[in-house]
Amino acid sequence: MDLNGLFNDATVFDREDERKLVEIVDVVFCSSLAISEHIKGLQNLVVTKIVPNALHPASFERFFGRELSVQPGLVGYVGAISSWFDFDSVLALLDSNPNITVRLWGPCDVEVPQHERLHKMGVVPHEQAIEVMHNCAVLLLPFVLNDLILAVDPVKVYEYVSTGRPVIVRDYPQLLHFGSHVRRYETAAELVSRVEDALEEKGQNQTLISDFIRENSWEERALLMKRVMS
Repeated sequence: MDLNGLFNDATVFDREDERKLVEIVDVVFCSSLAISEHIKGLQNLVVTKIVPNALHPASFERFFGRELSVQPGLVGYVGAISSWFDFDSVLALLDSNPNITVRLWGPCDVEVPQHERLHKMGVVPHEQAIEVMHNCAVLLLPFVLNDLILAVDPVKVYEYVSTGRPVIVRDYPQLLHFGSHVRRYETAAELVSRVEDALEEKGQNQTLISDFIRENSWEERALLMKRVMS
């Protein structure tokens, strides 16, 4: 699910164990094409199958039909906050519009820049994280692209989309399969434009969201893996 050898805490032993493991298995399930290519680079005879990430439908279906309080101008991010977080673009967004507030939920191992409308909220339980997503007017995935990020198929985007809120992501190839469910940006100016447009809209059609949740459940992914293994 990640290029684990690229994390700061990866050791020589981690990388060697990965190589040894790949040599003794028949199939490796990979959540992205970049990870599949990495595995084949370790052992070109191994079979890889791409199985994207997914979500638990029940966590989101319980919100169907409920009246939820959306906070105007609130842009949210839920996930790890580390060296790959695009603070420059987020600060440009805040400076562009005094009515926008950005809140960050999740573990953080970097210093968050000081801004009166940029708030680090800390770690929350998963069920609470889903609720705060529903309260945001826009959900954001602001990544700086590097080899680690380019290999990630973020679980968080599946969850973002399932709220029905507008979702804005840094554009890179692994996210293409989300299609029109997300809006993409490359520059800070594009991020500002995408967020301002999204704040004027109400989100996606409930039927489309229901279909997306059904098609991207962990149960569907398990069936795919079961077919391969049998």
